[in-house]
Amino acid sequence: MGSSKAPAAPDYVGAATVQGAANKEAALTTGKVNNPTVYNPYGSQEVTWNGDQPTVTQRLGQAEQQLKDTTDWAKQESAGAGKNLAHNIRANSEGHFKTGEDVVAPGSLRDSDTGYAQYAGTGRANEGLGAEMAKTGRMDAKQVDSSQKYRDDVINAMMGRVDIGTKKQREQENSRLIAAGLRPGTEAYREAMDSINRGYNDARQQAIISGGSEASRSEQMDIAARQQRGAELSLNENLNAQDYQAGLQRRTAQQQALQTNAGLNLQDFNARLANKTFSNQGIVQNNANTANVYAMKQDANKNRIANALAQRNQPINEMISLQQGQQVNNPFAGGLGYQAGANVAPAPVAQGVQAQGQAAQNQYNAQQASRNANIGAGAGLIGSIGSAAMYR
Repeated sequence: MGSSKAPAAPDYVGAATVQGAANKEAALTTGKVNNPTVYNPYGSQEVTWNGDQPTVTQRLGQAEQQLKDTTDWAKQESAGAGKNLAHNIRANSEGHFKTGEDVVAPGSLRDSDTGYAQYAGTGRANEGLGAEMAKTGRMDAKQVDSSQKYRDDVINAMMGRVDIGTKKQREQENSRLIAAGLRPGTEAYREAMDSINRGYNDARQQAIISGGSEASRSEQMDIAARQQRGAELSLNENLNAQDYQAGLQRRTAQQQALQTNAGLNLQDFNARLANKTFSNQGIVQNNANTANVYAMKQDANKNRIANALAQRNQPINEMISLQQGQQVNNPFAGGLGYQAGANVAPAPVAQGVQAQGQAAQNQYNAQQASRNANIGAGAGLIGSIGSAAMYR
């Protein structure tokens, strides 16, 4: 029936050690296979090994090396030229962009050609006087608050000593009543204390009445002051009205004199108009010539603007062109050299050890199953024989 002892576990540590060594050897072999010494029309690649460390040396061919040297020189020169152009562009940008003289259309007015007549009427009534007089006839919120504060100040002044005296009187009466056997809450105690409270209330009512009287007196004085101010403003209004009337009379006399003078000036105007009609023809012709000169100046100014923009943008375009030069291609840029694509796989040591252990375990399990089956069959046979002996 075979041995009933289970197989020993595989040596996984030893298998892992052997597998690691196999992996390293496969990696080194792969690196050597995929990095050979290469010679092609563009250059060469030589690989030398110092133990496990490779050294890759790449050299361009003669034609490629000359092309690279020429390209590097061109790039260096273009970078220097771009730097100089950038300095020039910066210097031009820091200055004002001038396109030429300003062109003014014929017939347009400059600031120095315009004027504004200002009229200051004498005797003009004060426009803010009515608003000032309206203020004197009403009390604002500040005045109402001031009156209330004055009333409260009077009440507080009159009740200051009363509060202190009443507090002291209540304390003395409380001590006296308790000493006499009257406790708070009894009728006699409440009547005795109510007498003090009535006196305090009478004093406060008197203070309120006095405060109201003082506040009313203060309001009357304020009303009288506003009425006085209103009378002064009304007097000032009348004086301004008289001054306005006097000024109006003066302007009326001036207008009459101007009308008289206008009649005389009309005759002179008609005479001058005849002369102006003749001279206007020459002015019209002169204006036409001026318009032609203006159009020519406009065209010249447009040309100056176009030239200035060209001089400003040309260095920028040249610098951009120099910075966009072609780059030299490295024939070995795709990797460290010729890539054969080979891949050396290591020996599957760990997998073989694991498979061997699993096979031994499977064989042991099969042996155990067969042994258990035989034991079960023997036990059944013995049981059958025993039963037959009992019934014989």
